[in-house]
Amino acid sequence: MIYSSRVILRKRENATLFQKLNMISIPLYIVLKQFYTRDSGSMQVADILIALFSITSLTVFIRKTKTVSKTYRYAINMFYFALYAIAINLIQMCIEGIKSNVNLSIMGFLNSNIYLIFNCLVIIHCTVMYELSQARFLRYLRNGVIVSCLLLFINVSLNAVSGRRNIGGFNSPNQLAIYAICIETLSICLFWPHNKKLFLGVSLATIYCILLSLSRGGMIAIFLLIGMTIFLAKQQALSNWRKSIITKVLVLSIVVYAIYFVFYDTRFALNFDLIRSVRFRMLSLDDQMGSLGDTRGYARVFDLNLNAIWGMGEGAMYRYSTFYKGEAHSLLVTILCSYGMIGVVLFIRLIFSNSELKAKNIARLLILMSGIMLFSLSHNSIRNPIMWMSFFLANQLQITEKNNSYDIKPACT
Repeated sequence: MIYSSRVILRKRENATLFQKLNMISIPLYIVLKQFYTRDSGSMQVADILIALFSITSLTVFIRKTKTVSKTYRYAINMFYFALYAIAINLIQMCIEGIKSNVNLSIMGFLNSNIYLIFNCLVIIHCTVMYELSQARFLRYLRNGVIVSCLLLFINVSLNAVSGRRNIGGFNSPNQLAIYAICIETLSICLFWPHNKKLFLGVSLATIYCILLSLSRGGMIAIFLLIGMTIFLAKQQALSNWRKSIITKVLVLSIVVYAIYFVFYDTRFALNFDLIRSVRFRMLSLDDQMGSLGDTRGYARVFDLNLNAIWGMGEGAMYRYSTFYKGEAHSLLVTILCSYGMIGVVLFIRLIFSNSELKAKNIARLLILMSGIMLFSLSHNSIRNPIMWMSFFLANQLQITEKNNSYDIKPACT
């Protein structure tokens, strides 16, 4: 077993109507996040909604952090990471203003850091709601993931255009891909392995949506995540061992069969628009490898010098010698170049907030994070709140599984 949301406290806390509405806002946000009504980078309707609810949890968070609680460790580390990032951005903005002899843009500074504050507020909100009632939080989140997956599948399917990269309700196919990967990650936390039918349904839907988006990184990431979940999951009973072997052999056979016909037997592939489009996208992967240094931004690390320690802050891309002057298409490059090795250490500490330094615990978290992290090697997902929520849930379930195993009951039933 990788994780199981079945491990929860027996105690069921009573909650007021206002507290329930606060908790419902989290799965509601996940459902509405796939419907973009404004340009990318702008606050969407879902963002405004959860921001209002998150503010109500801020006072509770400040009061609770006075006591030692593992539940709050992830949110506190998120706060430290955001605080350091904002400080570096402010310092570098001042340095560039002095060098260029131009007036500092306060609005520009706020626009480049608002997502850090927003993501921190969302995680604080999730933390307060999770501690209020783990059972209710997981139940609401479970329903939210199911509804989100269903709406995503319907929206993408109804708006699918043959031969084009489909985006559903998003502004770009890569936004669709990272959303689907996060939904799959949450489903593993909530459904695997005690509810394999729901896990299978979500997996098939997310795979189909990512295939329609024709996102190369998304395709590789989703298959890696599902494959590692199924093949590396520990079997709990000997009676399941033979069935597991049959399942794994069947899945492996399907994968090999698909690879053969997509990449080798073109007569089969070219008869289906979706398979043909996927094939052409994957075969062009070699052409894109050369852009890792420029477009993806990996060549920018050679411009850091001493800034490799503390970072150069976000924005002001003219400081880099690469031909491409836009935002780096990589989470790793963004953190390393913007916030240096200190930022990398803070990020690693954040995503492993509640994991003891044991190979078993680290491996379990790495399996869950594998899809998001692999996709983030070629795409910048640092602004995506659902990514941070996925990491949050993985960390919290690890605490619950360890501390409450003596007093458990099935959840999500």
